[in-house]
Parts: sequence; structure tokens; C-alpha cells
Amino acid sequence: MKYEYDLPVIVTHEGKKWPSRLTVTRTAKRWEGKCYTHPELYCDMEQVATPRNGGFGPDKDHRGFLDQVCLVFDFAGGCDFEFATDDREPVREVLQ
Repeated sequence: MKYEYDLPVIVTHEGKKWPSRLTVTRTAKRWEGKCYTHPELYCDMEQVATPRNGGFGPDKDHRGFLDQVCLVFDFAGGCDFEFATDDREPVREVLQ
């Protein structure tokens, strides 16, 4: 299983809100993502599945998974964003 997401988000940086994009590639064992606002303002993050974070397999719904991604970006990467829409569906599912 592999999912690819491309979602609009709003980044808060230095008190200003910026329209941005969140792209994430998710497998059961890891995810990697980028929150992009403009060439000087972006953040890359990744996380490996562990027993403590519960992994990223198909048993975790898209909303729950992306809420976890948001938390990791904020806590570990210092990138504060909120989703611009309620749509959390992947743009592509790649069968492996």
C-alpha cells in the first residue's frame, strides 16, 4: 500500500498566514512529506513506523494519519499549519 497526498494548508509564520501545499507519500512503514509555501519557506519531514506511533498502515484512516503528520510537523519541525479544507483523501493510491 502506498498513498500520495497533495493538500492545501495554511501556514502561520511570524504572525502571518500563508497559503501553502502539503505533499505526503505514505507507506505502512514510513511517510515523508513537504510543506511548501515559497522557495525560502518550506519544511521537509519524515517518520518511520514504530510500536509507539502505531505505524501508518491501511487500518489508520486518512484523517487520523494526516492529523498525526500535522502534529509531527509542528512538534518536531516547528512548522505550524492547519488544513485549508476538510478533504483528506489521497490524490493517488499505488498498489504494490
